Amino acid sequence: MKHDRVQAVGTFGGSLFHHKTRNLMPWDGLIILMNGNGVTTMKQKYSLAALLVGTLALAGCAGFDATSGGDTANEPLENTYWKLVTVGERQAVTIDEAREAHLVLHADDARLAGSTGCNRMMGDYERDGDRLTFGQLATTMMACPGEVMELEREFLDALGDITNWQVEGENLTLVGEEGEALARFEAVHLQ
Repeated sequence: MKHDRVQAVGTFGGSLFHHKTRNLMPWDGLIILMNGNGVTTMKQKYSLAALLVGTLALAGCAGFDATSGGDTANEPLENTYWKLVTVGERQAVTIDEAREAHLVLHADDARLAGSTGCNRMMGDYERDGDRLTFGQLATTMMACPGEVMELEREFLDALGDITNWQVEGENLTLVGEEGEALARFEAVHLQ
């Protein structure tokens, strides 16, 4: 059976699939039934709805504690996209959505990747329980508006002074030697 990639345009239930055939087609492991107008039919909706219900049921088992009043579990420190909210008392500044200041700690190789809000950054880190330190960080060398460059300098300085971390729900606080909050982040769930 031939498998073709198709481009999906639109939203759930009304997605248009541009392809020369308008019949039953496998698509990345899913089978999508399209009518003569290239619109998905009810079979896909039911399959996706069943998948969604199953996913929500599994997620509910993993992250809901009936005795806690609905609180969700803490996000993991590693392998989570952490969007910068504040450095010290300074609010994070974003010049466009593609360059928001963030970091991701990759557990498999103890590497950091992210953005200062202007430049890409990368480096390594060491974690031992709630202790966290960053090695030498490298960044690209683009120039950005003054306020963004100031935030970048403060963000990089703060990362050099981090000794501990705390996660509460979807919020990460990187802490200095004296117990002061040096940077705060919120988890972003990429779609």
